[in-house]
Amino acid sequence: GYRYISYRNANAVSDAAFIKSDRLAMLSFKVGGKVTLMTKNENDPVKKGDLLASIDPVDLLTAKEQAQHKLNAQLENIKALKLQRKRVKESLNLQSEISKSNIDAAKKQIASLNYQIKAKRIQLKKLKKDDVRYADMLKKHLIAQNDYERIHTQKNILANQIKSLTKKIGALNA
Repeated sequence: GYRYISYRNANAVSDAAFIKSDRLAMLSFKVGGKVTLMTKNENDPVKKGDLLASIDPVDLLTAKEQAQHKLNAQLENIKALKLQRKRVKESLNLQSEISKSNIDAAKKQIASLNYQIKAKRIQLKKLKKDDVRYADMLKKHLIAQNDYERIHTQKNILANQIKSLTKKIGALNA
């Protein structure tokens, strides 16, 4: 007892083990920790596979627990990412369907505007003839200036409506 305590106080102590052998053998543990059990003493014979020492498993268990927590966190992260991917995919599919529906609606609107333009061009053609005829009648003093101006204004309004509808089609095609 006393000799051991005074030896430890006077000398540096390490957990290094020295073995006398015909060849050099390196001993190491896969994990660090405090040695809790020494199964062999100095000069005891050692065979291959013999347990020489045990290390306190607290550090190993702590490292294992931390690794398990990290693994669980990553698994939860994977679940969350899969759920997010599913939601994004559903959202994109929905947006794609909405876009297709909007494109179809725009095509139908363009077709409707084209029919309106055709109808207005027919009306404009008639109003141009009426404008020429009313201008002749105005020169011959067969109608009042007001009647000619009414036809002429209607013709100009119709021409502007056709331009407006054409621009709407251009905007829908863009």
